[in-house]
Amino acid sequence: MEHEPITSDELIGRTVTIIECTDPSWMNLSGLIIDETKHTFLIETDKKQKRIAKQTATFAFEYHGKKTIVKGTRLVYRPEERIKKQGEDIGRKKGSTKHRVECQTTQR
Repeated sequence: MEHEPITSDELIGRTVTIIECTDPSWMNLSGLIIDETKHTFLIETDKKQKRIAKQTATFAFEYHGKKTIVKGTRLVYRPEERIKKQGEDIGRKKGSTKHRVECQTTQR
């Protein structure tokens, strides 16, 4: 059975780690995604809530037993739109036939 890529899956309730960010103070911050908008995640860390712009960071998720790294620019959609889209369509420019690879999975 083939799994859908994480870019087309529900992210609320998942643990996330910020591995790259334009703001160095966010680096290596981990927490639980408790809300998502088109442009942001609301992450609960140590009983605090922090909102981060998706396009400013690269995120690491645990997905089907593997560490999956996703550039935030691949996630800048309303959650319901992102979930409806097929993984290969996300990140593709209109009229483009090439798929930009911005998601990396590593075996743990």
